[in-house]
Amino acid sequence: MFGKMSGNGMDSSNSSECATHGEMINNANWSCRSYHNMGYTIPAYLKMIRENSGPIVFNPKFFEERETKAIDSKIKAVKPIIDFGSEVKLGYNVGTRGNGKDAPKWPSDLMTEVVS
Repeated sequence: MFGKMSGNGMDSSNSSECATHGEMINNANWSCRSYHNMGYTIPAYLKMIRENSGPIVFNPKFFEERETKAIDSKIKAVKPIIDFGSEVKLGYNVGTRGNGKDAPKWPSDLMTEVVS
């Protein structure tokens, strides 16, 4: 009944089957499936971004290093995107924490770097 559909990449050889995308479309656009987890999809997505717009998206002026005393390290992160001039300085006062580095409670002073 449907036969081969032309012009849209769809192919269905008889009326009892649903149309399927042709090989070119499957390979180009659908490399990530609904059952893939983030460990699969994020690297594929980052690769696509690097290939298509890496110099724009990963421009070093969009990033800053933040110190974290909890794990004695610096972490590169995206800078705040809004600027209020000298009136307000956006940023973070307490660094990222590593699992198992802090006591499992909120400190009374939220400026505390390592909760003990």
